[in-house]
Amino acid sequence: MSDERRRVTAVYERDEDGVWIVALEEEPRAHSFGRTLERARANIEDVASLWFDGELEVLDEVILPKGARDEVDEANAVRAELRSLEAVLRTCSTSAAHRLAKENISRRDIGNLLGISHQRVQQLLVGS
Repeated sequence: MSDERRRVTAVYERDEDGVWIVALEEEPRAHSFGRTLERARANIEDVASLWFDGELEVLDEVILPKGARDEVDEANAVRAELRSLEAVLRTCSTSAAHRLAKENISRRDIGNLLGISHQRVQQLLVGS
């Protein structure tokens, strides 16, 4: 048995009643639906497991109204950038907290200087 999982693409589109209709790109006869994307995805995963043997990886392709895809993509890109900046902030805050603690500055004052709670300062100092 191969360690590689077969990839299939699930294509989602809303009908006039707001229900998500989903079909497998590789087998258009394999289709399902759901009132929510989450339910439609669970349903199509079940359908895909009946059509194909072995482990599957279901990739999602959601058809959205014109312009909406760009806005969703932009929001997701900004979210990814935010996560990256949060990681940098954590690193900088941890480093600063350790440096200030070595200077015998209180946790409350460190928190005030860094714009975080003294409890968060404690977490930074103990967690790393």
